[in-house]
Amino acid sequence: GGFAVPLAKTEVSYEDEDTILVGTDFGPGSMTNSGYARTARRWRRGQPLEEAELVFEVQVGDVSARQWRDYNRRGFVCDWRGRVMSFWQVAWEVRPVSPEADDVFRELPVPQTSFVHRFADQLILELKEDFAPPGGAAFISGSVVAAPLAPVLMGEVTEWTTLFTPSANRSVTDVVRTRDGLVLQVLDAVKPQLVVYLFSDVGEWTRAAGQETTEIASVRVRAVDGLGSNRIWLTKQTMLQPATLSVAEVGDGPLELKELKATADKFDSEGLEASQRWTRSKDGTLVPYFLVSHAGDARARPTILYGYGGFGVSLTPRYMSTKGVAWLSKGGAYAIANIRGGGEFGPMWHRNATGEGRHLSFEDFAAVAEDLVATGVTTAGQLGAVGGSNGGLLVGNMLVQYPRLFAAIACDAPLLDMKRYTQLLAGASWIAEYGDPSNATDWEWLRNYSPYHNVDEEVEYPAVLFKTSSADDRVHPGHARKMTERLLVENPASANDTWFFEATEGGHASPTLRQRAFGEALKYRFFGRYLGLDVDGPAS
Repeated sequence: GGFAVPLAKTEVSYEDEDTILVGTDFGPGSMTNSGYARTARRWRRGQPLEEAELVFEVQVGDVSARQWRDYNRRGFVCDWRGRVMSFWQVAWEVRPVSPEADDVFRELPVPQTSFVHRFADQLILELKEDFAPPGGAAFISGSVVAAPLAPVLMGEVTEWTTLFTPSANRSVTDVVRTRDGLVLQVLDAVKPQLVVYLFSDVGEWTRAAGQETTEIASVRVRAVDGLGSNRIWLTKQTMLQPATLSVAEVGDGPLELKELKATADKFDSEGLEASQRWTRSKDGTLVPYFLVSHAGDARARPTILYGYGGFGVSLTPRYMSTKGVAWLSKGGAYAIANIRGGGEFGPMWHRNATGEGRHLSFEDFAAVAEDLVATGVTTAGQLGAVGGSNGGLLVGNMLVQYPRLFAAIACDAPLLDMKRYTQLLAGASWIAEYGDPSNATDWEWLRNYSPYHNVDEEVEYPAVLFKTSSADDRVHPGHARKMTERLLVENPASANDTWFFEATEGGHASPTLRQRAFGEALKYRFFGRYLGLDVDGPAS
C-alpha cells in the first residue's frame, strides 16, 4: 500500500522507499498559529498515520517544522530539519548519514535568512544578509557562496568559494543543480542571464560558459534529471511571443539550445511593441517598468498597470496571453512595475520595503503611474491598476492614498485589514514581511498603510472591483468583504462604482478554470467600462 493523508496543509519527503517524513494536521496542538505543521513524524508503510513516530517539533508561534533526507550527488546523504521561525528565518540542523557519522544533528552556523542548497559534499548559500564565517572572509548580501559542509557544521575554518557577487543591477533569482554543476539564474536590469559552474572530481568549482541577453524576456531553467544528467529544460517567453521549450547540455562549452516545443500564439501581436522604461520614485530611486503599447501611435490610450512589490518576488516579462486577447488587441496598453519589495535587484530591493519601509512600494508604483501619464501613454482618466494578494494590498493603497492617479482599480484576493491580518488563516506567517499589529510600534506604521483603516468618507474614490474566494485558505475573504462594506456604507460618493465578486471554489487566486475565465472576463469588462475601451468590439 501507499501513503494517503487527509486534506490539510501537508509536507512529505521520503526517508527511504518504505518510510516518509510527514508534517500534517494530527489534531489539536499539531499546527502552528500560521496554520502549518508544528511536527515532523516518521511514517512507515502500512502503519496507521496516527501511529507515526514524532521526530521533531517546533513552537506554536513558529511558522512550521520541516524535515527531510537529502540523497545528493556522489553518494552524500544528510538528514535536514528546520525550525521555520518566520517567513525569512530558518534555523537548520543537519546530520550526515553514513557508517562513519555519529548520528548527531548539529546546528548549521550560517545566517538564518540564507537560502540553502546542497551539492555533493558542498553547502551552497544564497545570502540574504552579509556573512563573515570563521577565518576572516566576508561576503555581502546577495552573494552565492560554497564550502564543504562537514567543516562548516563543526565550526572549523574552511575555504569558501564565491560563485556570484551582486552589483547594483545584478541579482540571483534561482540556483538549479545538474549532475556536475550549477546553473545560476541571474537578472541584470531585469533581463535574464545564466551563470554556469562545474564541480570537478577534486572538489573545485570552475566557471563555464553561460548565456547573456539584453532581450526583454523571461527565462526559466529546470534540471531534466538533477542527479543523473547535465541536461536542462529552458523555457523562454517574451511579452509578445509565447513560451518555447528547449533542452541544452551543461558543460565546458557554450549552451547550445535545441528548441523542442513552441506554444501557439494566442493573439495577433503585429503593431505592438514591448519596452523597458525607468522613472524616479519620491526618494529619487530609479524604478523600472515594462510597457506593451502600440508602435508608432503616440495617442494616450486606456492602460492597465500591474504590480506586486512583496516577498522578494521578481516580475519578469511574461507572455500577455489573456491580456493580449482581452485588452491589447482591443487597443489598450499594459504596464508592469518592478517596484521595491520585489526581488529584481536583490535582497535589499526587497528588504527596504518591508515593515516600516512598506510605503516605498506604494511610492514606486505611484511614480510609475505618474510617468505613464507624463509621457503621454495614458491619462489619469484612462489609467487602471491591478494587483492580487500582496498586490491587493498595493492597489488597495492606491485606492485610499492615491485616488486621483487612477480611474479604476481591480483588487484580487487582497490583504486590506492590517490590524487583524495575523489572526486570519496564514497571516501570522507574514509578520516578518509587514510587522506585528499587536506591537504598538509596528502598528504605528501598519495603521498608515492599512487600506481598511484609511477610508475617508469625504473622498470620492475611483471605481473598484474586489475579487475573492470563499475557499481561499491563505488570505481570508473577509478582507475584501469588509472593505466593500465600508466603502458602500461609509462612502456614499463611491458606492455606485464599488463592485464585489466572490468565487465559491478553488483557493488563493486559483479558482477553477471556469471561474478563472469568468473572473478574467469580469475584470476586463470592468476596466473597459471605466477606462473607456470597447472590450466587446473587434480587434483594433
